[in-house]
Parts: sequence; C-alpha cells; structure tokens
Amino acid sequence: MNIRAVLVGLVLILGVIRAQELYVTFHGGSESGVNNIEAYSLTGTHLKSVVTNPSGLDELRGMAIFNNNLYFANAYKEASFVGQVPVCGGSYSKAFTTNLQHPYGVAASSNSLYVSNQDNNLITQYSPGATNKVFATSSKSPRGVAVAPNGNVIFSDEKSDKVEIYSVNGYKVNEIKIEKPIGLYVDSNSNTLYVGSNGKNTKQVVAYSLSGYSQVGTYTHSSMGHPAGITSYNGQLYVLDQDNTSLIYFSVASQTYLGTLARNLPDKPEQLLLVKGC
Repeated sequence: MNIRAVLVGLVLILGVIRAQELYVTFHGGSESGVNNIEAYSLTGTHLKSVVTNPSGLDELRGMAIFNNNLYFANAYKEASFVGQVPVCGGSYSKAFTTNLQHPYGVAASSNSLYVSNQDNNLITQYSPGATNKVFATSSKSPRGVAVAPNGNVIFSDEKSDKVEIYSVNGYKVNEIKIEKPIGLYVDSNSNTLYVGSNGKNTKQVVAYSLSGYSQVGTYTHSSMGHPAGITSYNGQLYVLDQDNTSLIYFSVASQTYLGTLARNLPDKPEQLLLVKGC
C-alpha cells in the first residue's frame, strides 16, 4: 500500500469537506442583533463573519451567488438595498437600490437576480447591462424567492397562504396553497422545491416535485419552531429554526429528523445558503 498516496487522498477529502460552508443571516436591527453574514461548518461550528466592513448593514435577509459575487438583501426600511461581497468574504458595496422597499428574498438565474419586496409587493429583476425592472407583483407581502432549473421564478406569499410560480417571461403558471410559507429552496439535482411553512399549529418544511408540483415529502419534529432558511447537501436537509435559534437537519430520503447542529445562535436566524469552495 502506498501510504503517502493514502495520506494525500485523505487531505484532499478533508479539504473538500471543509470547503462547504453554511452562510446564515440574522434578524438584526438592534444593538444586540447580528447585522452580518455568519459562516458555519456543516457540523454547526462557527467559522467567520463574512463581511469585513459591516458598518451600515441592518436586518440582512436573503442571499444568492451571481457572477462570482455574493448578493444579499439589506432589509431595513430606511436603508433598503442589495449589497454584494466576494463569495468567500471581504468588503461589501451596494449593488443597487432601485424599486427596493424592505427587500427579503434574493435568488439568481443564469442571467438575472430576483428580489422580493415586502412593502411594495414587487418582485424586481436585475440583469447586467439591462434596465432594472418589475418582474411580477404579489397580492400581499412576498418573502422567499427561488429559481427553478427551467427558469421559472417562485416566490412565497405568506399573507395569502400560497406559493406562486411565474414563467421566465413574467406570466403566472401555477400556485401552491400552503399555510404561511416563507423560506424557499430549490434543489436542482432532484428537481424539488422545499417550502418552510410557519403554520399556526404545524411548523414544517414541505417538499414538492417541480414536475407538476405534487407534494413528495414533509420534514418536521415535535419541538420544531418557525422554519426559516433551508438548504441541502449530500443527502441532508438543513433548516434554520428561528423560534429555537438553532440549525437542525433531516435525512432527505427518509424525512427523519437527525438532530440539532448548532444551538443558541446569537440572534434569530433568517436565511441560509450553502457556499462551496471557500
């Protein structure tokens, strides 16, 4: 056996494992709130603060990677903007402010960013080299945003108890009725949409096939609180439990609750993004 080759292989494997990070935004908005993006390992260990110049950040929400930068919503009503920062961390700058009023969700397609706005009920679209425009109008306060592999734009309408699906051309093509939807996550590999439902009596993440939008799974446990950010990796579904200030996880295949990875997070967690390569 070539011991040196084995050791090199182990180092490479460990490097791949370390390269996956979970980025978390928090409620913020106060002296004790967290107004930065915090990075955690897949086992729940805090790794770093992503933004090195956080002055001016307040109430961060959705995140998306686009054109090799990390974009995020600064949701504070008096200073609404979408910021950008190098994916693995560094100084941020304001990317745009047009048509933004209390932004929440951020999602990316191959050529555009989509941002939901809670106060003007708009889904706005931002494309390099093109005029920023209104993509769609929600009936009430839109929250989470996601983009399907076919380009459809999906957003949650919490106050109307539904998730709406629009074609890339801005026409509504479908909707899903679900109580108090907020967080959305699309797993392109399995063509699955995950929706966090903060129902009055039931807190859960519900999975839907993107081929027909039939329900294909439910993820919950007895003490689960408000499900906020959602992502998945390597057969596991990661969920931010806002009420319990924790990061929990499930088996995607069996829908079994596997436990809590991080307890007593420093603030109420909001949104979650898997970042590879840092």
